[in-house]
Amino acid sequence: MRRLAYASILAVSASFSAQAQPELLVSRYAVNLGGVRMGEAVLHATIDAKHYKVEISADVGTLLNNTKVQGEASGSRAGHKLTPERYKLTMSDGQESSVDFTAAASAAGGNAKNALKGVLDPLSALLSASMGPSPAAATPCDKVVTVLMSRAKIDASLSASEQQQQDPRIVSCRVNFAPSANSTANGAQLQKIQWDVYFQKLAKPQLWLVEQVSLPTDLGTVTIVRTQTAVSSGS
Repeated sequence: MRRLAYASILAVSASFSAQAQPELLVSRYAVNLGGVRMGEAVLHATIDAKHYKVEISADVGTLLNNTKVQGEASGSRAGHKLTPERYKLTMSDGQESSVDFTAAASAAGGNAKNALKGVLDPLSALLSASMGPSPAAATPCDKVVTVLMSRAKIDASLSASEQQQQDPRIVSCRVNFAPSANSTANGAQLQKIQWDVYFQKLAKPQLWLVEQVSLPTDLGTVTIVRTQTAVSSGS
């Protein structure tokens, strides 16, 4: 439950571009609990036609109970298909998660025994969700991604939310979680977790921005709100 809450801090925007030159996206988000500012998260995403890299940093909490998060994921891509290579997430309280997808694939020899085939780390999964189901899709809310969380495989399903938005540029998605096949995740606990994610699609460059993420926790509702974004093309 706690790791899912921290993973929500990573639920920020990601870009999609088929250009040869890399696109660099930097977004800042305010993290609030019950309407009270608790910190900030910053995302850097670099994407070109064949590769991607996502970096996240967050500083969240109170003066006496503060948590810092540093994360990085990288891999290759072919259109909307992402193949993660390496992932690492470190917290200031000493918790750390890391996965070497390339080593796992090499050990499996490319056969069906590769337990991580088709599975994404949290940062790569969020990038995949932000790309939407296809380039021509009018909404990202029609996709299922399998995420590796604390060594357990979880299916995150995005569907259109019934909430009406006053701004026609905003698309609202509901995210539901369930254990993936042969997963050790607690299904009953996952069914209680739902996120509401609000996207905005930009025409140029072609990308989705996460405007806001809202999720319930034991301490109250956490909201992550975009405050600033800069996009540029690399050389």
